[in-house]
Amino acid sequence: YGLPGSGKSTLSHIVAERLRSEGYSVEEPSYNIDHQQALLKRIRKIATCGYWFVFHHDQYRRTSEIVKQNGYHGITAFKQMANVIQKMRIYNNKISADIIFMDQGLIQACVSLSMNGMLSAKDNYERLLCLMPNAAKATRIYVEVPDELAIDRMNKRVTNDSRVEKLKEHAAKVEMLRQIREEIVSFREQCLGNRNEHIILSSNNLTDDADNTYNAIKEFLTDRKE
Repeated sequence: YGLPGSGKSTLSHIVAERLRSEGYSVEEPSYNIDHQQALLKRIRKIATCGYWFVFHHDQYRRTSEIVKQNGYHGITAFKQMANVIQKMRIYNNKISADIIFMDQGLIQACVSLSMNGMLSAKDNYERLLCLMPNAAKATRIYVEVPDELAIDRMNKRVTNDSRVEKLKEHAAKVEMLRQIREEIVSFREQCLGNRNEHIILSSNNLTDDADNTYNAIKEFLTDRKE
């Protein structure tokens, strides 16, 4: 998790390919969803929400209540619901793979939820985890990036998926990044500390960043075996 433009998706995909070449079974469910065509992505999110409404109705209802408590209504509430439920589905699924990469996981979804200033990312995270008592355990990688580098990367993208990319003025993007960073910092201080977390300092050197991410994953795999 990290700021938009920090390199989360790029790094996770590079490391996933590297691990596959070493014989690991690796799944990238969130990367695969986010890199579909826009129409297919929308259809898949709607289908997932529909499935949860029918087969996991209590979790769907309680998730909807959390979204509303964050001040979202109408189409924006549905977009937040679709984003959160996609992540919860992956946490709940028993995917038969050695490694499951989520370039934008539940923490990222909780930070997005918190941007209305009603509930903190920590509050959202804890409430959603309560709805998933059997959720898979995970190691967390926080990708730190300077604001200007993040903005430069987003300006070069073809898509405008993140709330920062949708803004036109540079000053508005800087302010939005400040707000997101503030929420992430607060979340890390209150909820995580240094437990099960690695920090990657993102730079212009993608090779070094990928090596650091790869080493963090290998350390996790070694610890799991022990």
